[in-house]
Amino acid sequence: MNHSAKYSVKKIWRRTKRKWLPIYLGVLLGVLGMSVYSFLLAPEVYQSHTQIAIKRGNADQTGQDGGLDLIKTYGDLVHTPLVLDEIAKTYQLSGEELSEKIQLETDEQSTVVQLHVSDSNPQRAADLAQKVSDRFIAEVPKVIPVDQVTLLTPAKVNKRPVSPIHWINLLLGACVGGLVALIIQIVRIVKDDSIRHQEVVKWMGWSLMGVIPQMSSESINISRFNRQFPGKEDNRSLKKRV
Repeated sequence: MNHSAKYSVKKIWRRTKRKWLPIYLGVLLGVLGMSVYSFLLAPEVYQSHTQIAIKRGNADQTGQDGGLDLIKTYGDLVHTPLVLDEIAKTYQLSGEELSEKIQLETDEQSTVVQLHVSDSNPQRAADLAQKVSDRFIAEVPKVIPVDQVTLLTPAKVNKRPVSPIHWINLLLGACVGGLVALIIQIVRIVKDDSIRHQEVVKWMGWSLMGVIPQMSSESINISRFNRQFPGKEDNRSLKKRV
C-alpha cells in the first residue's frame, strides 16, 4: 500500500474533522491578530473629492479617439510639476509624495472628471483636493484647447476613513488563520506514519473485540508487587521504600 493511496483525500478529511479545535484556534488567533493591526496599528486614510466639468473646444476632438487622448492628457496633467510643485511646497511635501495622494477619475462618455485626494488628516485631504483642483482648472486651458473649465463640486471634509475597512480585515484574518491551521493539520496527518488499531482491523477484515490500554513500566511493577504481597496496606508506599 503506497503512501498516496494510504492518505486519500477522504481519509485526510475524516481525520481533519476530528482535529477541529486547532483550526478554530487558528481562526480565533487570525481574528485577534488582525484586530490588533486594524484597530491599533493600521493608519487611517481619509479621502476628499471634487468634480470638474470641462467643455471641449474643438468639435473634432469629441470622437472616440480624441476623447481617449484627452482623458489621458487630463490624467497626465494633474500629476505634473506644473500643477503640484507649488502646492507641495506649501505643505512641505515633494511633488512625488503629493502625486501619490491624487487620483483623477475620468469617463470618455462624460465631460466631468472627479479628483480624489487621500491623506491621513481629513482636513488636509479636503484642502489639498481644493487647491489641486483650482490649480488644475487654471492650467488646463493653457495646455488643452477647451472652451470652459468649471468646478462643479468643491472639496468637503470627510471624517469617515476609507481605510482600514475593519470588517474586511477581520474576515481576512479569520480566513488566513483558519487556512494556516488547516494546512498544518493536513501536513501533520500526512506525515503521521503510525498505524491505528482501527485501520488494522478494517484492513485485515477482523472484528474488534476489545482494546488493551497502554501501561507504563511503573504501573506494571506496582501490579506485580501487589500480586506478590497481597493484603498489605499501602503496597505502593512499601514498594517505593524497598
